[in-house]
Amino acid sequence: MTDDYRWVLKLIDRCYGAATDDDHWPAFLKDLRQLLDGHGTTLLFTDAKMRPIDRFFSDNVSPESIADYQAHFHSVDIRMQRTVPDALNSIVTDRDLVDEAIVNGHEFYQDFLRPIGHRYIVAGAMDLEDGSYAFCSTHRGLDQEHADSGILEKAALIMPHIRRSLQLRRRFSTINARGQAALELLDGFAQAVYLIDSEGRIIWQNAWADRLLDQQDGLITNDGELRALSVAASAELQQHIKSAISVSKRPHTRAGGMMTVPRPSLKRSYQLLITPLAQSEELNLASRQLNVSPSAAIFVTDLEQKPVPRTEMLRTLYNLTPAEARLATALGSGVSIKNYAEQAKLSIHYVRWLLKQVEAKTDTRRMTDLIRLLARQTGFFSAIAENGKERNK
Repeated sequence: MTDDYRWVLKLIDRCYGAATDDDHWPAFLKDLRQLLDGHGTTLLFTDAKMRPIDRFFSDNVSPESIADYQAHFHSVDIRMQRTVPDALNSIVTDRDLVDEAIVNGHEFYQDFLRPIGHRYIVAGAMDLEDGSYAFCSTHRGLDQEHADSGILEKAALIMPHIRRSLQLRRRFSTINARGQAALELLDGFAQAVYLIDSEGRIIWQNAWADRLLDQQDGLITNDGELRALSVAASAELQQHIKSAISVSKRPHTRAGGMMTVPRPSLKRSYQLLITPLAQSEELNLASRQLNVSPSAAIFVTDLEQKPVPRTEMLRTLYNLTPAEARLATALGSGVSIKNYAEQAKLSIHYVRWLLKQVEAKTDTRRMTDLIRLLARQTGFFSAIAENGKERNK
């Protein structure tokens, strides 16, 4: 086996590593450029309408030139336009795509390629199976001729692996986005949420949980574990956690439990639900974000805290305007119409008109109905408890 083909095998291995870490692409492209004896290598993405999407990777193109390409020159990149979709998943050169007579006078060659020292290409346009395309090209320098057959042969060996790596990258990106969405959903709960690993330690907590711990009013953390200030309550909590963890992979077994935790401030006690987490697609996706799989969850309700609906959530669910969503959020947190008008420096008549718009969009007829709806919208705890009971039957 020649050194060149050992290098091809090494590059194939590295291109799959780049599928999970975008920071590896520039170094990979530099090595690909050396293998194919080029002046520079680029990797860009486009949709069916030839519009730039996603990131633009290169081993030696400046950020300014990349910005120029995405702002304008992609629209006159005749090589890519003629490769997608007519020559997908094959190795192409300028001679396959453009008459030599066109090259010298063409805007893309003269105004974009020449200033960055690029001329001819060895390239592959790849279908990523999600409606998008990747265009990976090694550019020849201004003093270089077209690539010879040996270079084309090496490009043909590695290009299918680049395509597969990019398809995997797309899938991993989707998985990561869905995992992040799962965590953001938990972050929107109107209760404190703690995700616990198999050792009983907290691996993630939402914004409400942060605020609750900041109060140090009954619940604290010690060595990464959730504890109660009350010795008896802390022992009971640890027993519930151990029970939930022990059956986290057997969701139909009764485990976990509910309890209260007293508060030194003498405010109403926290209500806790400790539940095992059965394996599910959403949990597996979230686990990728956390780098460890949660085994149990703890949901804490503070009866002294009024749940406040999130403004953006209300806008999305009910197609409210920003002004309507702000009013709905205020009403959901217990602010009266009069006080809201004063705080927002709006006339009471305008606020009442806004209320009518909100009621129409939320299909409620009275303000009391609207407030009840908003309370249900943010009252996730009872639903979670019911789900836990169903799993434990």
